[in-house]
Amino acid sequence: MTETGNDLGRLRDFLESDDGREFVMVNLVRTRPGLVTDPASGEAREGSEWLRRYSEPFVRGLIARGGHPLFVGRKIGGYIDAWNTPADPGWSLAGTMRYRSRRDLVRMATDPRFRAAHLNKTLGIEATFSFPTQRQIAFYASPRVIMGLTLALAAALGHILVLTFAGGTA
Repeated sequence: MTETGNDLGRLRDFLESDDGREFVMVNLVRTRPGLVTDPASGEAREGSEWLRRYSEPFVRGLIARGGHPLFVGRKIGGYIDAWNTPADPGWSLAGTMRYRSRRDLVRMATDPRFRAAHLNKTLGIEATFSFPTQRQIAFYASPRVIMGLTLALAAALGHILVLTFAGGTA
């Protein structure tokens, strides 16, 4: 393990065992409190603002690669149900991000345009805990299903409009 807690061996194992399926990254984040100063520029912003400056290009890049946020929410209370776990480190946010594939994760991490925004992440986040998951039960549809249903609805509505204006019956 490195000093940041990232285990490169674990990441390599995850990437090498790629099954080609989508996955969802679960993220718990504690933002830096108060003003945080960029050591290079001297610019001072709230930790949450630095995180926003990272998140916006990240989400755009994720969407461009077929992924998207599923849920992001701010914490509004302490642990309600916690068995045999360390004390709550003061998480600020929880979020889940859908990736189309593990290859997309690698492409985002190595994209030079995205790397420029990464400093904002380190300025805005005091601690984070992330792990990949695969859906077992979910009440959301994948982008392919949503797009298919949207196209079917548009075709049905178009058909009704054509029949209506052509004087036919639906």
